[in-house]
Amino acid sequence: MVLGTAIASNDSLETLNLSWNSLRLRGAVGIAKGIAANLGLKTLDLSWNGFANDGATAIGEALGENNNLIELDISANRIDHEGLAGLAKGTCKNTCLEVLMLSKNPISGVGALILLEALKKNIETVALKRLELYDVYVDKQFEEMEKQLQEIKPSLSVGHGTYILKQAENYQKVRIEKHQERMLEPLEILINFVDLNNLNLMDLFKEFDTDNSWSVSREEFKQGMRKAGIPLNNVQMERLLDTLDKDGDGEVDFGELMFESQEYEKDKQKREVQEKEDTMTNVLQAVKSETREASSNTSQVET
Repeated sequence: MVLGTAIASNDSLETLNLSWNSLRLRGAVGIAKGIAANLGLKTLDLSWNGFANDGATAIGEALGENNNLIELDISANRIDHEGLAGLAKGTCKNTCLEVLMLSKNPISGVGALILLEALKKNIETVALKRLELYDVYVDKQFEEMEKQLQEIKPSLSVGHGTYILKQAENYQKVRIEKHQERMLEPLEILINFVDLNNLNLMDLFKEFDTDNSWSVSREEFKQGMRKAGIPLNNVQMERLLDTLDKDGDGEVDFGELMFESQEYEKDKQKREVQEKEDTMTNVLQAVKSETREASSNTSQVET
């Protein structure tokens, strides 16, 4: 909230970069209040935080009141189609925002289409000139809506991922189903719990560490985890403790917890990169297959 007050009261500030600050809902709400009241800020980078849907909705409400922000980067904030709806409302009310960056969010093609439809309905008042939705795979319906928008407003540029054809859509559906079936690791469950509840690992560990030694016994760690309501069964809890207590001394150090969480994030990024590469490979194969099929059908008709 202090950050929000500082933004609201500083009208001489024109550019602000708050990316990579592990800001969650509370931070998003504070920033939103600051944006709504600020009279000078032109460029704001909020990328690579964790605003999620509620935070995005708060920012959207602020955009509805702000009359000076020109560029907003809210990429990589765990925003899906629900949070996008809140952002869309604010963007459509805003008469100054020219650049909106939403890449690296889990926005589906359907969500992206809903955003375009909202912009089309308010195209006469919307100031937007550039919309970034890179990494979002879109379909033919999106393509048609994009063309309609650009006919009405030629100055609007929309960046997005690959067009998905029917075979690619089927592949994407299977890939998502497989991803959902993947068993979550205990450390992943812990990190997801922390993110979803707007916590951080340091504050959580302090709850377990009653003597401020930055180290707790396995039993203290288990009791703290259960008290916090983290959904791990006994088997998962023991697996997590074995992962964290690498030296086998029966203690879990905060340093061990942070090291393993960082290793998890690195592995997660590698996995996501591999998934994107696999998706692109299969999308291209699907496109080639449909192109060959279309060419074959054309040849048969000509003969």
